[in-house]
Amino acid sequence: MGKGSSRTCEKHHKSTDYDEINCAMFELFVSARAKGIPISGPLIQTEALETAKKLGKHNFKASNGCLESFKHRHNIVFKAVCGEGNDADMQTVADWKGKIEDLVAGYEPRNVYNGDEKGLFF
Repeated sequence: MGKGSSRTCEKHHKSTDYDEINCAMFELFVSARAKGIPISGPLIQTEALETAKKLGKHNFKASNGCLESFKHRHNIVFKAVCGEGNDADMQTVADWKGKIEDLVAGYEPRNVYNGDEKGLFF
């Protein structure tokens, strides 16, 4: 890895033949998370195999043990991603604003329920 690469890849650990693959997978993980894209263990394993093929490392096995070592090395815990969604397409928002006005035209404000703010229990 060159300048500007992640510090985590530069940590001193036991060097292996697969350091390039490990760093590439970490960069993939960081990039996906920065964009708010969920990433799973099987996806990391698949991408690791593809990277290994490109690098000519045909003996590389993206096993579950390899994934666990990767997660431990980089202190990664796969959990559900929470929080606000990414940016919405503004054209779609504008289209729906017009549709919503037509849909609620026959209702009084007291008859409109905002399902985003409260839970509904029957």
